[in-house]
Amino acid sequence: VVAPLTQMLERVAATPGSEVFARPPGLDLDPEMAVLLLGLQGSGARNALPVLIRLHARCPGPETGPSADRRLIWRVIQSIDPAAASRLPAAGALDESEDWP
Repeated sequence: VVAPLTQMLERVAATPGSEVFARPPGLDLDPEMAVLLLGLQGSGARNALPVLIRLHARCPGPETGPSADRRLIWRVIQSIDPAAASRLPAAGALDESEDWP
């Protein structure tokens, strides 16, 4: 499951534009769902960390306010590898709270 989801998210990350989860042509699965499915794999999804970190970097920074996409990706990275999540830039008040958008 991890390899095809990672390949799909690689296509999403390579899609030009400012939208974090831009859907390239021919993609049937919602990219946000793919991220959630990777989160369910726990440490078994370590191979997906590079693309998840790239998607996290595409999210607007904390100076723009809370971001549900940034929070989602951060939580999934944290479920896969807490140490990797701790190395990500501070993501703002939303990311530090337990509130889920």
